[in-house]
Amino acid sequence: MTRSSYNDVRVCMVAYANYFTDARIKNYVDALLDAGACVDVFALGRRKGTRNDGTLFIRALASKHWGSHPAGYVIAQAIFMLKVVLFLCARSFRRRYDIIHVHNMPNILTLTGLPFKLFGTKVILDIHDTMPEAYATKFDYSLDSLPVKLLRLEENIAARCSDRIIATNVLHKDVLISHGLPGETIDIILNVGNGKIFKPKPTVTNGAELWLGYHGTIARRLGVLLIVDAMHLLKDVCPCLRLLCIGEGDDL
Repeated sequence: MTRSSYNDVRVCMVAYANYFTDARIKNYVDALLDAGACVDVFALGRRKGTRNDGTLFIRALASKHWGSHPAGYVIAQAIFMLKVVLFLCARSFRRRYDIIHVHNMPNILTLTGLPFKLFGTKVILDIHDTMPEAYATKFDYSLDSLPVKLLRLEENIAARCSDRIIATNVLHKDVLISHGLPGETIDIILNVGNGKIFKPKPTVTNGAELWLGYHGTIARRLGVLLIVDAMHLLKDVCPCLRLLCIGEGDDL
């Protein structure tokens, strides 16, 4: 991206996630700001503010709901959606958004951008995780159960409200296509480390600690315990190996 091509672009990030700890969203925002765009962020957390030059506006609308019952998530996400629509309308009076970039979960957050499509705004759905499979694992549902089928319907409705879809890897893209989403509208952007922060060292001194890092949702369904088991198996082979897990989740 070149700064000149994005000087007049206004982007809104919508995420039912903590912006301050979500590296994927922050990487998008940093790249857009570096390119000269203006960015609004409506997400979760306990902080808010505006950058001094006015190019970044952050509004944290709530804290994330954690629980074992699906109804609690539905209610919390519905309230969040309503707040987002109100803030989008208020901020759009000054100048319309060129792009509304929605991050799942839930996918249906794309509905917040639907009214603005009438005025030329493009909507992007960024699928961090496939909801039907995630909820089936989290709440012990069969993939053929009614709740999971409803989530596939929700996914398809959200996709129809979007101009483009982003998946985090090839496997997710294949799953989305199997759900009926058009493959030609799906792009892949991998989760990668920020090169400004993480600078690889060319060599590691013998006997020095070697650190591995995991950043993301801490949940059994994501296989985090496999890393812990692997560390146990390697403790005698590589006694200097260390693991740092950073994140939040039901299994923390």
